[in-house]
Amino acid sequence: MIHIMKHNYFKHLFTALLLLCTTVAFAHDFEVDGICYNITDATKKTVEVTYQGRYYDSFSNEYTGNIEIPESVAYDGNTYSVASIGIYAFYGCKGLTSIEIPNSVISIEDGAFWGCTGLTSVEIPNSVTSIGSDAFYNCSGLTSIEIPNSVTSIGGCAFSSCSGLASIVVDGNNTKYDSREDCNAIIETETNTIIQGCKNTVIPNSVTSIGSSAFDGCSGLTSIEIPNSVTSIGSYAFYGCSGLTSIEIPNSVTSIGGSAFCDCYGLGIIEIPSSVTSIGESTFYNCSRLTSIVIPNSVTSIGEDAFYGCSKLKTVINFSNLTFSKGSMDYGYIAYYADIYNESDVSIVDDFVFGKSNNVNTLLFYLGNATELILPADYKGEIYVIGAEVFTGKTTITSVVIPNNVTSIGASAFRGCTNIERLYIGNSIESIGYNAFAGCDKIKEIKIEQKKPIWGDISFFEKGVYDNAVLYVPAGTKSFYEKREPWNLFFYIVEMDLTGIDNVKGGPTVDASQSGTNGRRPEGLKANVKAFYDLNGRVVENPTKGIYIVDGKKVLVK
Repeated sequence: MIHIMKHNYFKHLFTALLLLCTTVAFAHDFEVDGICYNITDATKKTVEVTYQGRYYDSFSNEYTGNIEIPESVAYDGNTYSVASIGIYAFYGCKGLTSIEIPNSVISIEDGAFWGCTGLTSVEIPNSVTSIGSDAFYNCSGLTSIEIPNSVTSIGGCAFSSCSGLASIVVDGNNTKYDSREDCNAIIETETNTIIQGCKNTVIPNSVTSIGSSAFDGCSGLTSIEIPNSVTSIGSYAFYGCSGLTSIEIPNSVTSIGGSAFCDCYGLGIIEIPSSVTSIGESTFYNCSRLTSIVIPNSVTSIGEDAFYGCSKLKTVINFSNLTFSKGSMDYGYIAYYADIYNESDVSIVDDFVFGKSNNVNTLLFYLGNATELILPADYKGEIYVIGAEVFTGKTTITSVVIPNNVTSIGASAFRGCTNIERLYIGNSIESIGYNAFAGCDKIKEIKIEQKKPIWGDISFFEKGVYDNAVLYVPAGTKSFYEKREPWNLFFYIVEMDLTGIDNVKGGPTVDASQSGTNGRRPEGLKANVKAFYDLNGRVVENPTKGIYIVDGKKVLVK
């Protein structure tokens, strides 16, 4: 008897353990034709599509290829209507290429298609009324999507990190949302708020707020114009928009939410408008290319870690009543790396913004769009330096004059000024920063008055500039330039004489014998072509009477 009782005990224990293991391995209620379901309402006979296994990530890529979901399924003598795509139902199914959702489905739950990178298109039927948070998160293969008029609820980050999503279309009869013509964003009509956007978005003037996570993960977004109708930018609004290089925040904006620009690696310069009173936590967290920022007098608080990880932030202009100390972690690390310029340290000359810190005058910003850029030759009778990235991306500039009172050109100062053809550098330069003229591959002429060439990195200029541009140097200094990097990389080095004035009625010809070590003429220059410059180094197309520089010499045109 005792033996039989022990046998039954272990039999029941084994059965219980088997049932427990089965429960752990399979949390869904049943499976039909390779699709797993959970019963959501036994009375109404409804089910949801779900994942296989105990957890949503128990199995990887469990659904692949084309999946056709039926309107109803039969199980255990009952017929159930398929009413929803459950939470994380197709999570991480990278092999899923297409999905057919039946008209019986009324909801697509949170994270339903999270990480389905192979999904290129999806048709949402008119039966669907709600799309959950993160429903299509990181569906990077998705190129377009249509929101039917039945949808009345779209959760946060529904289309976040859909880097390939170029078109969002909302049915014109949908009273809750719309996507205006040429506006690839979902706009909630009741509040005029963008709740989810994608690349190449144009924000219409009717929008008053950019919602939380609206452009979260839109790495393909390179530029965006925010209209003056917008008063608030929500938390995580532009989180991870790594392709965004600049953004102008209008004066209508009064609040910027936490982490709004977190991980926007491409942002170089940003100006906070005077309407903003607070900067949230982690707002510019890890914006590793941010070089300068202006804090207006309206700002009364800066959240924790607002500028954490902004290792290139070297310039902060502070007009507020907050007190920043360099090296401090206070006020969100804003002064941890940067030099601080308070209102009394800043002055403006025409379109040039200067600041003074540690007794060094620095050109911080350029506000203009000149084609012939002439830097101030007299700044309070003092010397100054050009800060990092001051003119970055200014494609309007075709010529640059750097006067004698400038002693240093900062890193990437003219990077991306792709239309510069002529460059004049005064006689006081002591250093030129890394990538100072990176991308300026159209430079044809460089005139430098410095008799003693400085050592430097070859990254000053593009390789094509060294090969094709003419470098004009002071008389008697050519041999020095030919021995010192990076100047010795120039194929064409020509001496210019500024000591005398020649009397001419026309212009002298280009001397081909000075055009290069092998006598070749610089690209774009022809013999017998007159090239006139004024005393500031600017090209003069039709010279009148006066003194000019031609071929490195002063000439008098009568």
